[in-house]
Amino acid sequence: MIVFSRVDAPRALTLKILRKVSDGAWADSLLRHFLDRSDWERRDKTFVTELVMGTLRYRLRLDHMLTYVSHQPLQKIDPPVLEILRMSAYQILFTRVPAYAACDSAVELARDAGFKRASGFINAVLRNLNRKADEVVFPDPKRWPVDWLSIYESHPRWLVARWVERFGFRGAHQLCVANNRPAPVVVRANRLKTDATRLRRDLKAFGIEAEPTRYAPDGLVFRSGGSPIGTALYQEGRYSIQGEAAQLAVSAADIRPGMHLLDACAGRGGKSTYFAERLSNSGWILAIDVHPERLAQLDAECRRLGVTNVTPRVQDARDSVPETFDIVFVDAPCSATGIVGRVPDARWHKKPEDIARLVVLQGEILRSVAKRVRVGGMLLYSTCSLESEENEQQVSAFLREHPGFFSEPPESFPDDAGHPEGIGATLLPHIHQTDGFYTASLKRVNSA
Repeated sequence: MIVFSRVDAPRALTLKILRKVSDGAWADSLLRHFLDRSDWERRDKTFVTELVMGTLRYRLRLDHMLTYVSHQPLQKIDPPVLEILRMSAYQILFTRVPAYAACDSAVELARDAGFKRASGFINAVLRNLNRKADEVVFPDPKRWPVDWLSIYESHPRWLVARWVERFGFRGAHQLCVANNRPAPVVVRANRLKTDATRLRRDLKAFGIEAEPTRYAPDGLVFRSGGSPIGTALYQEGRYSIQGEAAQLAVSAADIRPGMHLLDACAGRGGKSTYFAERLSNSGWILAIDVHPERLAQLDAECRRLGVTNVTPRVQDARDSVPETFDIVFVDAPCSATGIVGRVPDARWHKKPEDIARLVVLQGEILRSVAKRVRVGGMLLYSTCSLESEENEQQVSAFLREHPGFFSEPPESFPDDAGHPEGIGATLLPHIHQTDGFYTASLKRVNSA
C-alpha cells in the first residue's frame, strides 16, 4: 500500500487512481468516489480530473516519448514509477504547468511513495523529455498509417486497424482526434419537474452556462460554471447527468402513456428513469440487471427524480421473464468502443477477443427478450459500440431468425446516422459530436 504524507494531495490522488486503473478499476468511478466526498476547492478537483483523464487518453504517445528519452526500457520500470513519469510527462507536454514544477513534484511524489532511489532517474528522464520533446520520431504516417495513428493519437493498434478498414484513414484519424477531446458535461432535464428551457435559466442562478444539445430535446451541454452535482437543482432531481447519444436511444422508442416496458440491462438506471419521465410516471417499467449494487443505485436515483413507476429486479436478461411488454429495451453489454473518448481507460481495458464473446452474449439476450415483446410492440436494441459485429450484423442476424420483426429507422437520430441497409443508426463522435452509439428499432408485426 502506498501512503502519502508530505506530497501535494491532488498529484498523490492522481497516482493512486492511475495505479488502480492499471489493476482494472475504472477512472470515472474512482474520481466520483474520491472527489465527490472531498472538500477540496474546485480548482484542485479540476486538476485531478484533467490529469487522470489526460494521462489515460495519451498513454501510448506518452510511453513512446518516454521511451525515446529513457535509458531504461519502460517495461523494466516499477509500475508506480512509470505512472509518475506518465502523469508528469502529460503535465509537461499538454498543460500549462511549468516543466520545472512537474519535475520537482514528480521527485517529491516518488520519495513520498517510497521510491526515493528512483527520484534521480525520474528527474533526469523528465528534464530530458522537456529538452528533447521536439526530437522524438514517430512512425511515418504515409508508410505506416495504422502505427502512426495508434501511437500519436494514443489508441490500441487493433482498434485503429479496424477503424481504418471501416472509415478509411481520414475518417479514423478524425474519430481518434474527437476521442481525445475532453468530453462535455451533458445533462437531461427531468420532464416530471421541469423542461430544458426552464432548467437552462435556473442553472444560470448557480453560475452555470448551458446550451441546448444538438439533437436531444431534453438535453443541455454545460459550457462553464460549477459541478453538475453541486447544485440544489441536482439534489432536487431537476436533472440527471446523461450523454446526448444515450438520450437519443431512449427517444427512439414510440412511447405512449400507460405502456409496459422492460429495460433488460438496466444498470444504474439512466435510461430506465428517462423512460419513466417520458411516460409521466404512467404505465410500468421492469428494470432488470444481474448486479444488485447497480439496481440499488437505480432505486436511489428514482427517489431523487420522483420516479414511481420503475420496479428493479435482480435477474439475468437471458432468463425467462413471465410478463409481456409494449417495449423491450436492450442496452446490451458491449465493447464500448464508442465511448473511449468519455471513458478513456476503456480503450486499454478492452481486447479484440472481447468482441466475439460479447456478440454471443448479445445474441442470447436478444433471442430471450424477443419472446416478451407483444405483437405490435417494439424491441429497441442499443450499444455504445462502433463495431459492426455488435450492431448492424447482430441485428441482421436477429431479423433473419425472427421474421415476425422488421426494422424501422430510429426517428430521433439524425438522417446521416442511418445505415444504407436500414438496419439501425450509428452516431459517430467526429461527425455528430456525441458519444458513439448504435440503436435499432425493431417492430413486432406477428408472433413468428
